[in-house]
Amino acid sequence: MLMSFYDVVYEQVKKIPGGKVATYGQIAALCGSPRASRAVGYALHFNPDPEHIPCFRVVNRFGRCAPAFAFGGPKVQANLLRADGIEVDKDGYVDLDKYQWNPYHTETKDDYISQLQRLKQLLDAGVITQQEFDEKKKALLK
Repeated sequence: MLMSFYDVVYEQVKKIPGGKVATYGQIAALCGSPRASRAVGYALHFNPDPEHIPCFRVVNRFGRCAPAFAFGGPKVQANLLRADGIEVDKDGYVDLDKYQWNPYHTETKDDYISQLQRLKQLLDAGVITQQEFDEKKKALLK
């Protein structure tokens, strides 16, 4: 079954663990469309299942909570993130160095192999460069 871009976005967002955030651009890249961060935002705005698709865990590239139209406003998103164990400053920013999800971090050999195969697909498709591939491959071992 062919999935729409929105469906792929929702599947990636479901993978963000509690206590972590991802950026719109990060989700776009994981979906195979690294320049589609706005489309990720549109998809999340129409989230069909907020109970199971934690779109509140997605912030902008600076770690800032979404503007007023989403989630009922940036304060609502900030409160959801705080309830998730994430510190949000008074201006609505999350420290990405501390809380950004690393989807390439693996716990098991099977995870490592699976992630490495996915990275190779992205490299072969031209979505990432050889340098990005090498950096992400190293991140798998951290």
